[in-house]
Amino acid sequence: MGILRYVRITFLRDFKKSFFYILAVIFSIALTFNTFNVIFNPNIFEQKGLDYTIMGLLGFIIQAVASLLMFFANSYYIEEKMTEYGVIALTGKSVYEIGGIMLLRSFFSSGISIFLGCALGVITSPLITARMYSILNFYGNPSFLSSIGLATTFLLLCVQFTAVTLINTGSIYTKNITELMNYKSVPFISDKRNLKVNSKVYVIVFLLPIVVFFLPIIAKDKIKLLLLVIILASYGTQGIVRYFIPDLLYKYRTKRLNTNKIRIISISNLYRSIQKSVALILTLIITATLTIALSCTYESGSVLNLISLTCFIVSVVVLSLTTVYKFLAESSGRRENFIQLKLLGYTNMEILKIIIEEVVLYYGIILSIALAHILLIIITSNSAGYLSTTVGFKIVLGFIFTFVFTGFISFLGYKKVAL
Repeated sequence: MGILRYVRITFLRDFKKSFFYILAVIFSIALTFNTFNVIFNPNIFEQKGLDYTIMGLLGFIIQAVASLLMFFANSYYIEEKMTEYGVIALTGKSVYEIGGIMLLRSFFSSGISIFLGCALGVITSPLITARMYSILNFYGNPSFLSSIGLATTFLLLCVQFTAVTLINTGSIYTKNITELMNYKSVPFISDKRNLKVNSKVYVIVFLLPIVVFFLPIIAKDKIKLLLLVIILASYGTQGIVRYFIPDLLYKYRTKRLNTNKIRIISISNLYRSIQKSVALILTLIITATLTIALSCTYESGSVLNLISLTCFIVSVVVLSLTTVYKFLAESSGRRENFIQLKLLGYTNMEILKIIIEEVVLYYGIILSIALAHILLIIITSNSAGYLSTTVGFKIVLGFIFTFVFTGFISFLGYKKVAL
């Protein structure tokens, strides 16, 4: 069977998996186009100064989130293909031939994604532009389409898809056949740090904003200091997600769960799930915290307050949807594990409890870490008179609702595929 025919057959056979990947990329492209369309709109960015520099920075953050969405989606998609590529390698195909298969798959999915993503971007751009005009309190043509923005989007997509292809090929090239075949079943990701820091140090750094919160200084000065300390505390955040929580789960799993057959599986799945999505969780928590912190340092209703809040909402929604894709991508692999558990005597109800525990704990960890800093910044901003209690309550409630909703969607998708 030729490579082209093989790719076409497998692409159609696995279209359901490819569909979620393509959908994520389409959304990423539409978001990228609209971000550039706003940035290169002369009516919006014709003025110069600190405010518009910060607006440009926020636009860059949204663009970065859109790009990361594509890379995260690709990483979870390619992970599900590792075993298949291992089987292909066993047939005697070289890494270059496997790279050709990956390149053709990328070509099919990229062609569909670019066309539909740009179309979605053009369709939604009047709504986005009109919303920006409303925030900035002036009138303009909402149908404005930037040729520079479109060209920049296309150029960035070429760079992104080239990078994705190189990353995918490299991931195959650096692994032997055994690693490819057993990639999804590796229970532990080793700690490769040259200098190991006690994980409790990360917790201390993470809690530094609480110290600032209780300092006896003016609220308006405290809010700026708190923003700076939260940026520095990001080091603690990454350490907690990357090392402290996995270490805690590993110890809990090995020492206390010998008699609880449901929790030993759910904690093991959670442990593996967190280790494989560290970059996603960190991006989500740090982006959400910093954008809402920046929003709360400006008076409610001001341009930068509204733009920062918009950036916060977009980032949270996009990255939370990425977590849904993560669960959907991983659930097919978990299905094999659950079939084995059934052979060992686990009932469907027990497996359902395992899924519920994993999803609840995963989203609970994200919410707990992010809300710790978000609540501090909102309370301080309220004390400084920048943010009303009602708006602060809506932000927190909306943040929680977003992850409860995406958690529920993840659970439904996980359950449908895995059971």
